[in-house]
Amino acid sequence: MYISKVLLGGIVGGVICFLFSLHSGIKLPTFLNTFDTQVSTGITILIVIICGIFMLKYLKNAYNYKQKSEIQEDFADEYNQTYNQTYNQKFLKAGWFYQATIIITLLNMIFVAIFKEDMNDQWGLTTIPLLISAVFGISYNVILPKIDSRLPKYNDSNYIGKMISAMDEGEKYISYSALFKLYHYNVMAVMMMIILLAFYSAVTHTDQIIALLVLIALYIFNVVFYYAKISKYYKQ
Repeated sequence: MYISKVLLGGIVGGVICFLFSLHSGIKLPTFLNTFDTQVSTGITILIVIICGIFMLKYLKNAYNYKQKSEIQEDFADEYNQTYNQTYNQKFLKAGWFYQATIIITLLNMIFVAIFKEDMNDQWGLTTIPLLISAVFGISYNVILPKIDSRLPKYNDSNYIGKMISAMDEGEKYISYSALFKLYHYNVMAVMMMIILLAFYSAVTHTDQIIALLVLIALYIFNVVFYYAKISKYYKQ
């Protein structure tokens, strides 16, 4: 299930980039031959593996500090607080490296899709780092419940709901504040991109319909999803 979501996201992203390169009025240079694609993908694989190793390292450290915090529960609160704080820091670093594997993989896919030569049919190689990233992603989600028994398994049907339930009030406040700000920043950024792209299309008389449709769909999805969730809780 997780691999299919990652693959679908990568394929959709690659197709969109390819369509952009076909329909955009800007003629981008195409300089990546087959060898260049192999080198770029090889470097990406190496970086993804390194990030994945660091992710596993910090997850192991987080597990060790979680065990220490549980052992020290009956002792001074300052020791327990120190262990919990270190645990959270290690846990967040693991999350950063996990997300880095996905971002780096997608950047390589986009880079090759846009700048590959017409005779270069090796774009499929860019899915290899995606598969490696998916393996690390599965490992990340499998290890989480072992670190904290409150966290759901990766194949749980109510994964997000149980993740939220596992948070204390302080963690929920931090997460909700970050997501609220992220929502507004995203909506503002997408709206500005739509306006700028529409202006560019009108001035240059170039066809930007695919990019505009994608951005408008993204804008509508963000707004409708947010207000649908908010109104649902107000009706309860």
